[in-house]
Amino acid sequence: MSAQLQDDDSALPTPAATALEVTRGRRAAWRERAAQSHAQWTARDLAWATRMNHLAAQPLALVPLVLASRMGDGGLWYAAKASLALLGDSEARLCATCMALAGLLCVTLYGWLKRLIARPRPYVR
Repeated sequence: MSAQLQDDDSALPTPAATALEVTRGRRAAWRERAAQSHAQWTARDLAWATRMNHLAAQPLALVPLVLASRMGDGGLWYAAKASLALLGDSEARLCATCMALAGLLCVTLYGWLKRLIARPRPYVR
């Protein structure tokens, strides 16, 4: 009878095995929630990008969109950095240097993320 009891005891999971199963279950649940969240954000992104693309087809809405795009391209920021560096005091030059370093970091991160994510343009079908 004791041999039968030992066999039954060996069938019970150890605390470490139980903890591992719980951890695996939590990871699986987290992955599922992350996938659902990613799908929701992707759907929202597609909807907004499509709306903006349709909005850009209207000439009245196109002018502010082009202006906003051009200002974000860097010309405005380069002029601000140059004026700070050339016309400002040492504190302004430090600020211009920080702006340049932040810009360099952002461009580097942007390039890395773009290669990592690389989603297709939503309005190109």
